[in-house]
Amino acid sequence: MQRLKRSRRDRGAVAIWVGVLMVPFLVLSALAIDIASMNADQQRLQTGADAAALAVAQQCGHGTNCNTTSAQTTAGQLAGANDPMGGHAAAAVDLDTARGIVEVETSSTRDYLFGPVIGVESTDVSARGAAQWGYPTGGAHFPLAISWCEVLHFSRATPIYNAAGQVIGLDIPPTSGNVTIYAKSNRSSDFHACPSGTRFPPPPPSGPNGAAPAGGFSWLVESGTGTCAGLATTSGMWISSDTGNDRPDHCSAADVRSMIGTSMLLPVYDRTNGLTGSNAKYHIFGYIGFRLESFYFGSGYSSAPAAAEPCGNPARCIRGAIVEFVDLDDAMTISPSGPQFGASIVQLRLPEGG
Repeated sequence: MQRLKRSRRDRGAVAIWVGVLMVPFLVLSALAIDIASMNADQQRLQTGADAAALAVAQQCGHGTNCNTTSAQTTAGQLAGANDPMGGHAAAAVDLDTARGIVEVETSSTRDYLFGPVIGVESTDVSARGAAQWGYPTGGAHFPLAISWCEVLHFSRATPIYNAAGQVIGLDIPPTSGNVTIYAKSNRSSDFHACPSGTRFPPPPPSGPNGAAPAGGFSWLVESGTGTCAGLATTSGMWISSDTGNDRPDHCSAADVRSMIGTSMLLPVYDRTNGLTGSNAKYHIFGYIGFRLESFYFGSGYSSAPAAAEPCGNPARCIRGAIVEFVDLDDAMTISPSGPQFGASIVQLRLPEGG
């Protein structure tokens, strides 16, 4: 009987100790739920901050509603669409149009369910997202450059001037419709001259009255690229012409056919060095959005049978649409003060300070 009584006392003591130990365990488990909820709120706030920053940068890239009031409205909508489970998200915007950077901070308050047990009622949660926008100033592309005279003609654009009256870009409508542009080496009757008296930033382009020389498109020397659409240029550089009825050295007809229906960035040249043949060079002014529809670069090297050939021998031509678009791409270098041809780039970036 004595042994039975001791056994019961021992079990009671164990139960007491288990109860004592369970209390902090349950408290920690409860706090873990609060912490997990706070982390979930943090993730939703980050999603809202990134989405808001990209949306504002796209607005500015389009050149519309790029001001603090509109940016705040857009950020508030995107932050609200990603409200945390713990409450309503607020958004604050820092817009720097000179540098082409926008930062958005989203914030909310998480009320804890179990935190009050240890005297913690709530905590503030926030996240920051940042994006930048600008016009392309360099990168890899298909080795073909279009005369800005042709861009101006086909896009029905309006030249953009700086304070000195020099052309710094073109205000291009959303779409030009499909156009056929011929190689500079043939079909000269299809080329379109630039307006007389057009002035670019110095040095002046060749041609009468400061106008860029007439021409459709020109092949560019691809030495060292090794891949289709891998030629790298930058705005303001001079690049040699690949003469004659040539075609891209590193692109098969199948490679180019795979680009049909897609939009790409192509360089626009505003002047030449005045020489011909292999001595000719082109000055890259900016980059244009072009949606490829069909092409003919010689017998056996065309868009057929995927799409009808837009021309035939001896001509060389490319058909598509000059388009305005904002591309989320980090393959191009950008600047908010770069030459404007409708195509702008939007990229996520780290907020100031990391």
